[in-house]
Amino acid sequence: MQDTQPTTAESQAVLTLLKQTSLDSARQQRVHQKATAWIEHLRGQSPNLMAQLLSDFGLNSTEGWALMSLAECLLRIPDESTALRFARCMLDQGHWVNSDHPSTDWPISLAEHALQWGQRYLKHTDASWLHRLADPIFLSTLRRSLHVMAGRFVWAEDLQQALRHREEDFSYSFDMLGESALGERDAELYLNRYAQALQTLGQNRRPHHDSISIKLSALHARFEAGKDALCLPALIERTLWLAQMAAQHRIDLTLDAETCDTQDLALKVIQALRKHPALSGWDGLGIAVQAYQIRAPEILQKLDDLAVQQGICLNVRLVKGAYWDSEIKLAQHLALRRYPVYTRKAHTDLAYLACAKQLLNARHLRAQFATHNAHTLAWIHEVAEGRTYEVQKLHGMGDALHRLHLAETGCSCRTYAPVGSFDVLLPYLLRRLLENVSNQSFVAQLAMPELDTEEIMADPWLKATANPSPGQVEPHLAVTPLLRAHGFGLDDQVALTRVADALAHPKTPDQVHSLIQGQPLPGVVHTHSSRADGRILSQIHWAEAAVADLAMQAASLGASAWNATPVTDRAQCLLRMADLLDREGMDYLSLLVHEGGKVIADALAEVREACDLCRYYSAQAEQLLAAPINLPHITGERNTLIWQGRGVFLCISPWNFPLAICLGQVAAALVSGNTVVVKPALQTPLLAERMVRDLLACGIPTSALQLILGQSDVVGDPLLRHPRLAGVAMTGSTQTGQTIHRILADHHRAILPLIAETGGLNVMIADSTALPQHVVRDVITSAFNSAGQRCSSCRILFIQDSMQASVLPLLSDAVGQLVVGNPGDPTTDIGPVIDMNARDTLRNYQRELDQRSVRVAMATCPETGCFVAPSVHLCTLETLPHEEVFGPILHVVTYRPEDLPQVHSWVRDSGYGLTLGLQSRVPEQLQLAQQPWPVGNLYINRNQIGAAVGCQPFGGQGLSGTGFKAGGPHYLLRFSVERAICENLTSLGINTELAQDPQLDSRPD
Repeated sequence: MQDTQPTTAESQAVLTLLKQTSLDSARQQRVHQKATAWIEHLRGQSPNLMAQLLSDFGLNSTEGWALMSLAECLLRIPDESTALRFARCMLDQGHWVNSDHPSTDWPISLAEHALQWGQRYLKHTDASWLHRLADPIFLSTLRRSLHVMAGRFVWAEDLQQALRHREEDFSYSFDMLGESALGERDAELYLNRYAQALQTLGQNRRPHHDSISIKLSALHARFEAGKDALCLPALIERTLWLAQMAAQHRIDLTLDAETCDTQDLALKVIQALRKHPALSGWDGLGIAVQAYQIRAPEILQKLDDLAVQQGICLNVRLVKGAYWDSEIKLAQHLALRRYPVYTRKAHTDLAYLACAKQLLNARHLRAQFATHNAHTLAWIHEVAEGRTYEVQKLHGMGDALHRLHLAETGCSCRTYAPVGSFDVLLPYLLRRLLENVSNQSFVAQLAMPELDTEEIMADPWLKATANPSPGQVEPHLAVTPLLRAHGFGLDDQVALTRVADALAHPKTPDQVHSLIQGQPLPGVVHTHSSRADGRILSQIHWAEAAVADLAMQAASLGASAWNATPVTDRAQCLLRMADLLDREGMDYLSLLVHEGGKVIADALAEVREACDLCRYYSAQAEQLLAAPINLPHITGERNTLIWQGRGVFLCISPWNFPLAICLGQVAAALVSGNTVVVKPALQTPLLAERMVRDLLACGIPTSALQLILGQSDVVGDPLLRHPRLAGVAMTGSTQTGQTIHRILADHHRAILPLIAETGGLNVMIADSTALPQHVVRDVITSAFNSAGQRCSSCRILFIQDSMQASVLPLLSDAVGQLVVGNPGDPTTDIGPVIDMNARDTLRNYQRELDQRSVRVAMATCPETGCFVAPSVHLCTLETLPHEEVFGPILHVVTYRPEDLPQVHSWVRDSGYGLTLGLQSRVPEQLQLAQQPWPVGNLYINRNQIGAAVGCQPFGGQGLSGTGFKAGGPHYLLRFSVERAICENLTSLGINTELAQDPQLDSRPD
């Protein structure tokens, strides 16, 4: 098994690329001359639609953004009131007709004037009956204009129409759909659509060899990294059926390129197809390879080896890659050690040339080059030296260049032609186009009159040689100035092997005790078993009530000395702990799976979060607490402000994040100068004991950190009522937080700080401008990750009524794909809830909810064990819960646009205030983010879980907590006490400040 993350740093890879793509001066000159001639010819032509769009509406302009938003969204909005509202917001963005440079392309000219007319119309609109009659006409006109423009991007709305549009000089590769499948219903629909396309194309074959392009993500909803066992057998079966049909009709079939983390899955599919006896002798199978992947040369070599082994050619479409933005974002999210793609455009261009050369030199690969770049085509023509190859382009881009290339070289040209209804396919295609027309791209620069030919051509070899760049800073360093804990993707087979070994051999002591002054104390023994596989992990000693006093006394005795320890020394302890987590993270991951019941991805994320919290709080302490703050003062005085620890802090941590929350509380309290007594959840003592021992090993004194394991009703009250207590940090239910608050108020003379993070009745609101597929993906993640056992989990989804018909079937289909089971299995999506009591409570609630709602979907789950099947229920406002339901249960409510204020009122009146999600393309709706929503964290057009340390401080208000936010810049201040010091500097009878300034000295000689 191989590590699928690239092992070569970008700067080193570029050195190799420079050697591979070096040309002698004569060849370099020929490439330059040909590319220059082509570019100058193109600039003398009327621009195509994409060039005209980029010229009239730059992607960075207000108008460009608004136009793309209209094109992506307006055609798929199902209701007129929202469409009108959206159009008004978009058309109000800018100036729509360029009188100095009127468009020469009639679809764009038509769109420009429709947009200008629409802007004028909306500026004078009112609520009169006349305007109400005119609104549908306005929308129809605007939509028709976008339809006309869309016709230049989408080849046809069905394959029969597409075949009638074919040109004799070009062959075609037809792409039949846009978004990937969310469930089995989608996958079957797309499979049948591909099959029908093959039948239709087979009945209308031409001498030019047309083909079909398919996406594996369309054929199985679980085409994801690490899900091989779930999707691979079905993918092979389905693609084999299509391939046999293609072979029968002598049609080429190409597997499209998708994300880097699914590349190996695609290679396994192509290998299975190529080796299958039913396809013996057929040479129409192909695959797309993305040159921006650093491991692209390795992929090409594997494909060539496979083709040689089977003795038959493979078609390889070389593309630069269409998911660059997503790959960069995912790498940063996972804090990978390296990006899987090149991070500089010049490097990607260079990599494309190197891969093109490798492809031309391959033994059994048929080269197909998808590019719109004149220099790239000229370079390939030079290097090919007469060898046969094919060039490809995307419909709507590069038309003139490819006709020119065809006329001069005679090489065959293929158009990648998207086919589908405008409202479905156009939004998808526009997103792909936008990824391909960055301001640095050839297509974009060709439309910039201010650039000369040399600037547009920009030989990547010369550029990389003259201005060497190491690429972007590595993902784990890219987000904050602090080093972040390394992560890995589920495509990383080396890491998964280490995970499997750690899970098979969890490092757990035979006996686990409370630790007072570093010494274990015996207690009532209980057997502790794994939530993953039931094995016995340890014997846990639960503390008696008397241990509470021992812990508080020990912490109190150490408080003065620890508070006097320099902040820098305290901060260093946290850095050592972070380094330890980096080294021994697999041990903690194993404990999180076995003891916490977390799936592998969630366990990894929690280890990383704990590590990041240590580094973040260490840096915050040095920044905020290390040095006194000098304040304004009158002459002869000095005013300073210092921060000190409060004394003994009690940290009460939950079972749902037994490492990250527990360590975050403890680390913040310790680095602020407090001693700590840790009371972890009863269900997760192993993680707490390991954490405390490691903190002690990292330099925390045994007098500063005590651990009590036991039942809350035994040790909780004595700890909370203890006179030495100076503050409490807790995460748990709202009811628990309120109980602690009352105990502190009733039993302490001082007003003690309570830092509480409690539950949330969290809501996501989606209007009909949101893309249904995105809404479903985000709500599935938000509601069901971690078995819905997150404070931030989405409990209620409000969707506009006009979306019900599109969202609910998708949601039902997606829920049906969720795998509930053993958290140690990489294919598992959702593990167990924390214990049998939680399971029974949640299952009973589901049965009760079925009586007052409509069940939309319910996944399957094992009958035995602590498992709860994720479920979705269609409710009304009146039947919604008024308290948090802590599990994988989603309530859905539909609303009419005019009822949106009522929805907002319900959210505000619930009393909870933790997370809120908004899904909308309407700027007016998104401006709600600037209003005083009673929530701690607001998420827009994304899921609403997984707050990143230092980037998304987390915590709520109202019934959801007290603040300050964990992982934020003010959290440590809540653990500290301010002390202002005013010192009289003239107590000796002289003011040295005045005495040292001769301009102010007016005393007599």
